[in-house]
Amino acid sequence: MRGPIKNKYIPSGWSGAVLILYLLLVIIAIVFDSDTKASMVDIQNQYIGPFSQSGSVFGTDALGRNVMWGLINGAKISFIIAGVSTLITVIISLIIGMAAGYFGNDKLKLAWPVLIVQFLITGLIIFYLTFGTSRITIFLLLILLILVSIFGSKIFPNQRKWNVPLDQIVLGSIKVSRSIPLILLIVVLVSIINYRGVWPIILVISMFRWRPLTRYIRGEVLKLKNQNFVSAAEGFGIGTMRLWLKHLLPQVVEPVWVSAIYAFMGAILIEATLSFLGIGLELETVSWGSMLNASRAYFSAWWLAVFPGLSIFLVILALKDHKKKISEAELTNYLT
Repeated sequence: MRGPIKNKYIPSGWSGAVLILYLLLVIIAIVFDSDTKASMVDIQNQYIGPFSQSGSVFGTDALGRNVMWGLINGAKISFIIAGVSTLITVIISLIIGMAAGYFGNDKLKLAWPVLIVQFLITGLIIFYLTFGTSRITIFLLLILLILVSIFGSKIFPNQRKWNVPLDQIVLGSIKVSRSIPLILLIVVLVSIINYRGVWPIILVISMFRWRPLTRYIRGEVLKLKNQNFVSAAEGFGIGTMRLWLKHLLPQVVEPVWVSAIYAFMGAILIEATLSFLGIGLELETVSWGSMLNASRAYFSAWWLAVFPGLSIFLVILALKDHKKKISEAELTNYLT
């Protein structure tokens, strides 16, 4: 059984072929600078249909831009946004989910200076996300917030510590955010942020896509923390971080893969939706969503809707099929 189980994450069949083609398009886009080629304007060749002129296999749009390079660039844009936002989402979900499940409502105690510093840093992150333009500043503030959360109690060992009902806070945040449609939250926040680009979309998606995975990880940790091996590790005085990394993380990381595929699919659809609405990316950036948006100006140019729409459909369908195969392999492994 070990051979098939080890290979269950490798795409196969028709879905594997689609995903390999998707990755090849991303590589071509990076190697041949698809941003420049997809944005080249040729007014004299507006709305040329597919296969009607050499160099324009999939036709051109209202500005004479090559649709083929637009599709290739759209693959790169969707892959970068979906890949990076999924990675950030998984990291956030692991940290919050494991912390909420392990500490519960009565196990986490922080010194009051740490709470104040965390509150101030969080406020600065929100401020820079809304009004700032420096991605490096936001990234450094996030790193600082993580470091303060991990080492704050060691910096202020003699200060009075307050009990933090972390599990209650996390569950309450999830319940409140679930009461508002996800796409509405993202559209509003992207509209508020005063600059366009790939990174604002990545940050916004990551801020709201952590909820389902966090709940799953929290539930798994709740089951694990009462088992004998965790109690034995705590009895030997193993530190919290070492306990998480060596004993809890390996138990929850494998099922996270399926949730990561869901997050990847969701990020592709969110990026396409935002681009279709004309928000998020720079106006000159060509993506699958922006091409669908451009198709509304001239309905006779069917290729502007069919090719990017078909690209989104095939990638999402291939990812769903791959996810299904992983789930079936895990079930077979469990039953045997």
